[in-house]
Amino acid sequence: MQKANSPTLANRTVLRVGALFVSMSIALAALLVLITTTQAAGALSTVHRASVTSALPAAANEQQTMRGGEDETEIYGQLAISVTSFVGEWVIDIGAEAPLTIVLGPYTDVRKFRNMLPVPGQWLKVEGRYLEDGRLKAKKVRPDNSVANQVIVRLKATTDPDAVVQALATEYELSVESVLRSADIYLFTTTEDEENDVNRLLTDERIEWAELNRVSRVPTGSPYRTWKWGDAEDSGYLNQRAFEQVNLAPAAGVATGAGVTVALLDTGVDLQHPAFDGLLVIPPTSDMISDTNTPDDIGPGLAWGHGTHIAGIVHAIAPAAQLMPIRVLDSQGRGNTFVLAYAIEYAIAQGADIINLSLGADCESRILTEVIASAIAQNIVIAAAAGNDASIAPPCPASLPGVISVAAVEETRQRAEWSNYGPWITLAAPGVGITSTFPLGYGVEITATPGYASWSGTSMATPFVSGAAALVLERQADFLQEMSVAMRLSVYGDDISQLNPQPYSVGRHLNIGEALLNGLPEEPEPPTENAYALFLPSVTR
Repeated sequence: MQKANSPTLANRTVLRVGALFVSMSIALAALLVLITTTQAAGALSTVHRASVTSALPAAANEQQTMRGGEDETEIYGQLAISVTSFVGEWVIDIGAEAPLTIVLGPYTDVRKFRNMLPVPGQWLKVEGRYLEDGRLKAKKVRPDNSVANQVIVRLKATTDPDAVVQALATEYELSVESVLRSADIYLFTTTEDEENDVNRLLTDERIEWAELNRVSRVPTGSPYRTWKWGDAEDSGYLNQRAFEQVNLAPAAGVATGAGVTVALLDTGVDLQHPAFDGLLVIPPTSDMISDTNTPDDIGPGLAWGHGTHIAGIVHAIAPAAQLMPIRVLDSQGRGNTFVLAYAIEYAIAQGADIINLSLGADCESRILTEVIASAIAQNIVIAAAAGNDASIAPPCPASLPGVISVAAVEETRQRAEWSNYGPWITLAAPGVGITSTFPLGYGVEITATPGYASWSGTSMATPFVSGAAALVLERQADFLQEMSVAMRLSVYGDDISQLNPQPYSVGRHLNIGEALLNGLPEEPEPPTENAYALFLPSVTR
């Protein structure tokens, strides 16, 4: 993975994803080189370097617009109410629409639960048919923690990887969907149980490792939803106390993020929002959900507006920084680790200096771990949300080596009650009631969104750090002390350990002024006859 080398584009192929109620292509981001496949008895006759694509199902409300009938559909949502049996009615939250009742019978396939009932808040995938009364009769229900019928494989070093892939596809009756070219990592689809295929592949001497294509998504938890709408203009946005809390004012006239590009791997960005005019860098096929060149923040859905909100916070901290939105999550906040790993590589190849990851993924993902390690080795700054589970358990990617993990604190600098905590966290930043940009148009809680809204979560705390990193990176060559961006932000952060004693530590509190001004050479005093006064803008409640 060399930052200067962009992937070569080639012709694309559209993959079959299965029978959905609304037929749609979800081939993602064909950005490297095409895999041309012809399938006979489950084998590939020809294998070439592939474009990145993925059978990532769309959000529930992007698939289903009618209820009733004989067509099967797939739905993704969170369990809303505790359940006591695998037979009966379950209620799931699917976003903008009313909660959906699903009906499980004695023949509903629930094997993936391993006899462990789900708990409220857990994400589920449901396959079935709508009944005339609007309920969904479930044929299959499974935890939504990995993409069905997909496995990721990394080959051992070989002089002819294409031949090895050809052989694997034939022997295991797999189809190759896409490739991470830099590391010979392949995404396969299977008609069999993906867990069984992983176990079989792990015993193959030609394979370094094999794993499920695990689901990634925005951090959930109690602060997940937007809780207060703002106004059509940004006066409240510019005068939040959060910016005073991170000591932003001293940055005025010192740095603006000019010349720095921040990649936002999220739900996309409202490309028409006036706040981002002239600031967006849109690489080809940067919508890796819909496989288009326009990574727009599309709704409705549980995570609609998430990426736009993140972008506004970065812009508020570093107003001249370029923003590179790459859509890796659908409107329900759902993606997968293969697409996320590819997007990280692609963002770097397209010139990103900083990558904001206000999302979470399974820590067992080898592909994500290796791609992030490579990015850190290239001096790419990565900031990631610590998560909203009120847990000390280290999540990924936030806890991976070299990543700046960001917790959320209240205005008092005390940990937000839902923020994760622990010694693995690098920095804390404001994450409660943060007002920022939101997509223009029709919303969930009200008839029309005014373009600004408040949201809480470690997702919101993370872009404070990404924006601060842009300011520091702009002046990096001017600092008297040689120090990485992550170390500078941490060293010059405020000690808040007394406010957050063990075990609820959340690292040091972001202090942008200290990180930016400490170590810069002092400006010479101007001659008396040319003296002038500089009035810095104040940041008030």
